[in-house]
This record gives sequence, C-alpha cells and structure tokens, in this order.
Amino acid sequence: MKAVVFLGVSGRIYEALLWQGAMKRNLSYNLLSTMLALALLSLACGCATSKVEISRVTATGFASGDSIVIFPDGMGANSIENVRFAKCVAKAILNNKPDQRFFAADVFKDALFPWLETAPNTPDDLNMLLARPLVQDRISELGVRYIIVLAGGTKVDSSWKRPFFCGYSGCLGLTWWDRKTNLLAIVWDMKAGNKAGELTATSSGTAVVPAFVIPIPFIPLTETTACSDLGRHLVEFLAQ
Repeated sequence: MKAVVFLGVSGRIYEALLWQGAMKRNLSYNLLSTMLALALLSLACGCATSKVEISRVTATGFASGDSIVIFPDGMGANSIENVRFAKCVAKAILNNKPDQRFFAADVFKDALFPWLETAPNTPDDLNMLLARPLVQDRISELGVRYIIVLAGGTKVDSSWKRPFFCGYSGCLGLTWWDRKTNLLAIVWDMKAGNKAGELTATSSGTAVVPAFVIPIPFIPLTETTACSDLGRHLVEFLAQ
C-alpha cells in the first residue's frame, strides 16, 4: 500500500515537472517569436519612402562652365535647418553629377553686394535684380546659371502609440510614431531671366522602438531620403 502511494505521489511530481518544463519551453518560444516579430516590424517601419513632384515653367539646360547657387531660405522658423538641407542637396547633386560647379551662397551675395541681400522669392524680385546692367554683367562673369532657393522641414507626430512600460528592471513593450520631411526647391534661371520651375520632395516613415529590457530605436531617415531624391531629380530637371 505504501509503495502504491509513493508511486502515485512520484507520478504527480514527475507530471508536474514535465508540465513546468513544457511551460518554460513554450514561454521561451513565445518570447523568441515575439522578439523576432518586433524586429521584423521595426525593420519594415524604420524605412522611409519618398516622392518628388515637378512643376516645370520653362525649358532648362547646361552649357560648359555653368554654375549653381543654392540659397537656403532665410525666412521663418526653419532657417537654420534649411542651411543643413542646402548642404545635403548639394552633396546629392554631386553624387549624381560629379563635375557640377557650385558657387557658395555667401560668396555670391558678396559678389553682388549691395544688390543682393536675400535670394529672390518672386518673379518681381528676380526682375528687379536682373534689371541692373551691372548685376547681369557680374552674374555672367561668375558663370552662375541657376539659383536654387531651398526650404523645408520635418514634422514629427508627438502622439506616441503604446503599450510601452519602463521600470527599475528596464523597459518592455513597443511604441511608434510618424515623421515626414518636406523639401521645396525653386529654380531661377539667370540666363533666361525667369523662373524655371519647382520641385517638391516628400519623405515619410514610421519610427519604431521595441523594448525588452533595453529599448532599440529604428528611426527612418526621412531627411536623407528627401535630400537624395531631390538632388537626383534636380540634376535631371536642369539637364532638360
């Protein structure tokens, strides 16, 4: 009788151990599956997509020695950010047209002082500038064919999606938010004396931060994507 009882107790203990081991394996499998799903979701959402819209006014083209001046828009709250965008777009243009000549905006302004303090924003601004014979002669000497006025900015959705929890032991959960970058390039043709057109680059993506103890952010590079696409399309636009 005692042997039977002992065997019965031992069987239940063995059964409990088997159940505990199965639960641990299931927990590990579920945890691994969850982390893999979070990683795949993060990689998918951490990328940026973009599109470029082109509005052409007149035909363009390049002659030997033609230069470009990129003016960051100095007006508004994004004036400092526009300087960074201007450098980024210039680099993108060189990546697609390594032999392209540039004139620094500050150097160009100094060369046309006191007639040019800010980049032209309207056709009237350009006509007033080019109405001066001395300005036309100076621009011709410098070999500047196009002035590109660049403006833009990035908007970030401040409403984070949850669940996401952090405590003394670390963080757990998943959060994400949207971000969008818009860049506008207005192209002025100094030789023709008119506006050649506008190009608008829009790049958007979803930032994702999965966390299992340590948060791992995946932020889409919307600024880099918009700059790269805008520079490539500017090269194609000016060549036609």
